[in-house]
Amino acid sequence: MLNVAMQNQNTKALALKLHAQRMEDWMQSKTSPSNVFKALQPQKEDVLTGPVLPSWFKYFDDFNARNPGESMTFMKALAFPLDDAGLARVLEAELTDGKMKAFATQLTNKLFGEWKKKRN
Repeated sequence: MLNVAMQNQNTKALALKLHAQRMEDWMQSKTSPSNVFKALQPQKEDVLTGPVLPSWFKYFDDFNARNPGESMTFMKALAFPLDDAGLARVLEAELTDGKMKAFATQLTNKLFGEWKKKRN
């Protein structure tokens, strides 16, 4: 419901405030990034472009920084519905989208880092 409210100019400010409070509540209760991702309910087709993903990405980084003993990889946290090749194709497409280029670049760098660690 907040996802829809964040896209409406009449409700966006309140929805963003409620979303930020919910994220902080989850952080205080040490809710895993996987559970937060599921609770945010992004549609599979807009996983990388949905309005909540950038804030979830920040939650993921903050959670790992505050809870080093419970940290997890990005792919594990997302329980991503795509394999590595499928995800690479989606990211390649996102890198050409002006609105998402900076975020897609950040995401690509994080994933390449994880893939590199996996290989070693």
